[in-house]
Amino acid sequence: MSQIEETRVYSATPAEVWDKIGDPGKINEWHPVIPKCETDGDNRTCTLSDGAVIKEQIISHDDEKMIYTYKILESPLPIRNYESSVSVTPEGDGAKVTWASQFEVVDAPADEIEGAIRGIYVAGLENLDTKFS
Repeated sequence: MSQIEETRVYSATPAEVWDKIGDPGKINEWHPVIPKCETDGDNRTCTLSDGAVIKEQIISHDDEKMIYTYKILESPLPIRNYESSVSVTPEGDGAKVTWASQFEVVDAPADEIEGAIRGIYVAGLENLDTKFS
């Protein structure tokens, strides 16, 4: 089982950060590699910059606790049992975003797939720097 976790601290308040990233259906508004996102109930379809499509299901969403969890239903990546959470917590005078997942890599080098997923997380979190600096 592979596990990835990326965190980043911002000078904005947790409420400000959650207001920007807390709606799973609006990930395209802050993530540079996801120019298109559509939702239908608890289902989310993300189209990546290269045209790849990832279909997901939002498992839980809690505005009070500032966390949502989703799983991938269909993806071009050779993975299965992917589950991930995006959360915001207080950190000093600012806010910490944590994006974490666990999944199984199938028929591919695990380090390559883990690197690709980590790259997606880092791109999104780094782009938030421009929103909160």
